[in-house]
Amino acid sequence: TITGYLGLVHDYENQNLTRWLLIIVQTAWIPYITDMTNVVNMAKTGSAFIPLSYSPSESDVAFVGAMGVLGIFSFGACFLGSLAFMAFSLYAYQMRKPGD
Repeated sequence: TITGYLGLVHDYENQNLTRWLLIIVQTAWIPYITDMTNVVNMAKTGSAFIPLSYSPSESDVAFVGAMGVLGIFSFGACFLGSLAFMAFSLYAYQMRKPGD
């Protein structure tokens, strides 16, 4: 990110910019939550999951929906977790408390 570049290369530390970055990273969960909600709603109706030619049962649709939600959550946790770790590390460095 630009704040890491500025802090590392130019030794320019702006705590407000880093705080703003932390807020943006935490609100990046909103699209993932929306996707998980959409998957749950589609699983409840049974639409767009398993083609009718396979004759899916309700438990098949529920299982595929649950796996879809877990997949989206896992991807979000890994992706946004890594961004949050870098942002919090940068913030701790700027606050002169890298061990906390």
